[in-house]
Amino acid sequence: MRVLPIALVNMNNANRLYQDAFRNAIVTHGHPRAILGSIIYASAISLLLREPRIRNGNLCEYLRDVIAHSSDSLVAPDFIRGWVEEWDKRPPNGLRFRDAFEKTKNEAVKYVEGIRQEIDSADREYYEFTGALDPRFRGSGISTVLVAVYLFTKYLDDPQRAMLTAVNMLGSDTDTIANFVGGLFG
Repeated sequence: MRVLPIALVNMNNANRLYQDAFRNAIVTHGHPRAILGSIIYASAISLLLREPRIRNGNLCEYLRDVIAHSSDSLVAPDFIRGWVEEWDKRPPNGLRFRDAFEKTKNEAVKYVEGIRQEIDSADREYYEFTGALDPRFRGSGISTVLVAVYLFTKYLDDPQRAMLTAVNMLGSDTDTIANFVGGLFG
Protein backbone atom coordinates (compact mmCIF):
# COMPACT_ATOMS: atom_id res chain seq x y z
CA MET A 1 0.00 0.00 0.00
CA ARG A 2 2.78 2.40 0.89
CA VAL A 3 4.62 1.47 -2.27
CA LEU A 4 2.50 3.43 -4.77
CA PRO A 5 4.71 6.55 -4.56
CA ILE A 6 7.77 4.34 -5.11
CA ALA A 7 6.20 2.99 -8.29
CA LEU A 8 5.44 6.51 -9.49
CA VAL A 9 8.94 7.84 -8.87
CA ASN A 10 10.71 4.80 -10.30
CA MET A 11 8.41 3.77 -13.14
CA ASN A 12 11.30 3.87 -15.63
CA ASN A 13 14.02 2.47 -13.39
CA ALA A 14 13.42 -1.16 -12.41
CA ASN A 15 16.59 -1.56 -10.32
CA ARG A 16 15.81 1.48 -8.23
CA LEU A 17 12.16 0.39 -7.95
CA TYR A 18 13.23 -3.03 -6.60
CA GLN A 19 15.65 -1.48 -4.11
CA ASP A 20 13.23 1.18 -2.87
CA ALA A 21 10.37 -1.33 -2.57
CA PHE A 22 12.70 -3.65 -0.64
CA ARG A 23 13.77 -0.87 1.73
CA ASN A 24 10.16 0.17 2.25
CA ALA A 25 8.98 -3.37 3.06
CA ILE A 26 11.63 -4.07 5.69
CA VAL A 27 10.56 -1.05 7.72
CA THR A 28 7.32 -2.73 8.82
CA HIS A 29 7.57 -6.38 7.79
CA GLY A 30 11.04 -7.66 6.93
CA HIS A 31 9.84 -11.05 5.71
CA PRO A 32 10.67 -12.26 2.17
CA ARG A 33 6.94 -12.55 1.38
CA ALA A 34 6.38 -8.88 2.25
CA ILE A 35 9.51 -7.78 0.44
CA LEU A 36 8.73 -9.70 -2.73
CA GLY A 37 5.07 -8.69 -2.53
CA SER A 38 6.15 -5.07 -2.38
CA ILE A 39 8.42 -5.49 -5.41
CA ILE A 40 5.67 -7.29 -7.37
CA TYR A 41 3.04 -4.68 -6.56
CA ALA A 42 5.29 -1.70 -7.30
CA SER A 43 6.32 -3.33 -10.57
CA ALA A 44 2.71 -4.01 -11.57
CA ILE A 45 1.79 -0.38 -10.89
CA SER A 46 4.85 0.77 -12.82
CA LEU A 47 3.86 -1.34 -15.84
CA LEU A 48 0.27 -0.10 -15.74
CA LEU A 49 1.50 3.50 -15.70
CA ARG A 50 3.62 2.86 -18.78
CA GLU A 51 1.13 0.59 -20.60
CA PRO A 52 -2.44 1.60 -19.78
CA ARG A 53 -3.94 -0.90 -22.26
CA ILE A 54 -2.73 -4.03 -20.59
CA ARG A 55 -3.92 -7.46 -21.67
CA ASN A 56 -4.38 -10.31 -19.24
CA GLY A 57 -1.42 -12.42 -20.32
CA ASN A 58 0.97 -9.47 -20.52
CA LEU A 59 0.75 -8.67 -16.83
CA CYS A 60 1.39 -12.26 -15.73
CA GLU A 61 4.29 -12.61 -18.15
CA TYR A 62 5.76 -9.35 -16.90
CA LEU A 63 5.38 -10.40 -13.25
CA ARG A 64 7.16 -13.70 -13.86
CA ASP A 65 10.07 -11.67 -15.22
CA VAL A 66 9.93 -9.31 -12.22
CA ILE A 67 10.05 -12.25 -9.83
CA ALA A 68 13.01 -13.76 -11.69
CA HIS A 69 14.94 -10.46 -11.48
CA SER A 70 13.83 -9.44 -7.99
CA SER A 71 17.04 -10.83 -6.48
CA ASP A 72 18.88 -8.03 -8.30
CA SER A 73 17.94 -5.79 -5.37
CA LEU A 74 20.07 -7.95 -3.08
CA VAL A 75 23.34 -6.90 -4.70
CA ALA A 76 22.87 -3.23 -3.86
CA PRO A 77 26.01 -1.96 -2.12
CA ASP A 78 24.15 -0.24 0.68
CA PHE A 79 21.63 -0.67 3.43
CA ILE A 80 20.03 -3.74 1.84
CA ARG A 81 23.23 -5.77 1.84
CA GLY A 82 23.84 -4.85 5.48
CA TRP A 83 20.29 -5.76 6.39
CA VAL A 84 20.63 -9.16 4.70
CA GLU A 85 23.90 -9.76 6.58
CA GLU A 86 22.10 -9.03 9.87
CA TRP A 87 19.28 -11.45 8.94
CA ASP A 88 21.86 -14.14 8.21
CA LYS A 89 23.47 -13.76 11.66
CA ARG A 90 20.24 -15.11 13.24
CA PRO A 91 18.21 -16.62 10.39
CA PRO A 92 14.60 -17.42 11.31
CA ASN A 93 13.84 -21.11 10.79
CA GLY A 94 17.54 -21.59 9.99
CA LEU A 95 17.15 -20.19 6.46
CA ARG A 96 19.62 -17.62 5.24
CA PHE A 97 17.88 -14.69 3.59
CA ARG A 98 18.79 -15.58 0.00
CA ASP A 99 17.47 -19.11 0.52
CA ALA A 100 14.23 -17.84 2.06
CA PHE A 101 13.89 -15.30 -0.75
CA GLU A 102 14.41 -17.98 -3.43
CA LYS A 103 11.81 -20.19 -1.77
CA THR A 104 9.40 -17.24 -1.74
CA LYS A 105 10.14 -16.48 -5.41
CA ASN A 106 9.24 -20.08 -6.35
CA GLU A 107 5.99 -19.77 -4.42
CA ALA A 108 5.19 -16.47 -6.18
CA VAL A 109 5.85 -17.96 -9.63
CA LYS A 110 3.44 -20.77 -8.80
CA TYR A 111 0.77 -18.21 -7.83
CA VAL A 112 1.32 -16.16 -11.00
CA GLU A 113 1.00 -19.27 -13.15
CA GLY A 114 -2.13 -20.12 -11.16
CA ILE A 115 -3.76 -16.88 -12.28
CA ARG A 116 -4.04 -18.22 -15.82
CA GLN A 117 -5.04 -21.68 -14.64
CA GLU A 118 -7.69 -20.46 -12.19
CA ILE A 119 -9.03 -17.46 -14.14
CA ASP A 120 -12.24 -19.29 -15.07
CA SER A 121 -12.70 -20.88 -11.64
CA ALA A 122 -14.62 -19.52 -8.71
CA ASP A 123 -12.68 -16.70 -7.05
CA ARG A 124 -12.58 -18.56 -3.75
CA GLU A 125 -10.52 -21.30 -5.40
CA TYR A 126 -7.71 -18.89 -6.27
CA TYR A 127 -7.81 -17.43 -2.76
CA GLU A 128 -7.47 -20.95 -1.35
CA PHE A 129 -4.72 -21.79 -3.84
CA THR A 130 -2.58 -18.90 -2.57
CA GLY A 131 -3.38 -19.46 1.10
CA ALA A 132 -5.15 -16.11 1.34
CA LEU A 133 -7.93 -17.75 3.38
CA ASP A 134 -5.59 -19.78 5.59
CA PRO A 135 -5.15 -18.06 8.98
CA ARG A 136 -1.42 -18.97 8.92
CA PHE A 137 -0.86 -17.03 5.67
CA ARG A 138 -3.67 -14.46 5.70
CA GLY A 139 -2.05 -11.11 5.01
CA SER A 140 1.03 -12.67 3.42
CA GLY A 141 2.65 -10.17 1.06
CA ILE A 142 2.67 -12.38 -2.00
CA SER A 143 -0.76 -13.95 -1.54
CA THR A 144 -2.51 -10.61 -0.96
CA VAL A 145 -0.76 -8.93 -3.88
CA LEU A 146 -1.28 -11.82 -6.27
CA VAL A 147 -4.93 -12.23 -5.28
CA ALA A 148 -5.30 -8.54 -6.17
CA VAL A 149 -3.55 -9.16 -9.51
CA TYR A 150 -5.87 -12.13 -10.09
CA LEU A 151 -8.96 -10.00 -9.43
CA PHE A 152 -7.61 -7.16 -11.57
CA THR A 153 -6.86 -9.57 -14.41
CA LYS A 154 -10.13 -11.47 -14.17
CA TYR A 155 -12.31 -8.38 -13.91
CA LEU A 156 -10.28 -6.04 -16.10
CA ASP A 157 -13.50 -4.73 -17.66
CA ASP A 158 -15.49 -4.72 -14.42
CA PRO A 159 -13.54 -2.94 -11.63
CA GLN A 160 -16.61 -2.74 -9.41
CA ARG A 161 -16.98 -6.52 -9.40
CA ALA A 162 -13.28 -6.90 -8.56
CA MET A 163 -13.64 -4.53 -5.60
CA LEU A 164 -16.83 -6.17 -4.38
CA THR A 165 -15.18 -9.57 -4.54
CA ALA A 166 -12.17 -8.30 -2.60
CA VAL A 167 -14.16 -6.68 0.20
CA ASN A 168 -16.61 -9.58 0.53
CA MET A 169 -14.16 -12.50 0.61
CA LEU A 170 -14.48 -12.92 4.36
CA GLY A 171 -11.61 -14.74 6.00
CA SER A 172 -9.05 -13.00 3.82
CA ASP A 173 -7.21 -9.73 4.37
CA THR A 174 -10.10 -7.88 2.71
CA ASP A 175 -8.95 -4.31 3.29
CA THR A 176 -5.41 -4.86 2.02
CA ILE A 177 -6.50 -6.85 -1.03
CA ALA A 178 -9.17 -4.24 -1.88
CA ASN A 179 -6.58 -1.49 -1.49
CA PHE A 180 -4.25 -3.28 -3.89
CA VAL A 181 -7.07 -3.91 -6.38
CA GLY A 182 -8.09 -0.25 -6.23
CA GLY A 183 -4.51 0.83 -6.80
CA LEU A 184 -4.17 -1.42 -9.84
CA PHE A 185 -7.36 -0.10 -11.39
CA GLY A 186 -6.50 3.48 -10.45
